[in-house]
Amino acid sequence: MWRRRQFFAAVFFFGTMIAAIGWIGELRDWPMLVIKFFKFGNLAIAGHVLQIVGAFGSLLTPDYEKVVDDQRNDFDNDL
Repeated sequence: MWRRRQFFAAVFFFGTMIAAIGWIGELRDWPMLVIKFFKFGNLAIAGHVLQIVGAFGSLLTPDYEKVVDDQRNDFDNDL
């Protein structure tokens, strides 16, 4: 579970950095040198999509695994 949480936290952080670059580039009118038809606004949207994926992935990751008789259960079934 810990590795999955680290992965989704890294995806969220990477999305935050991409969105920040997109917003700053859009606000300061930096020229896009690599692809002329791709604007910084699209980069900000892509960063926010990665943030959503990272946040929902982290929310859907169970808190712990319960191991009983060599079987892994993500959730407690004793409720």
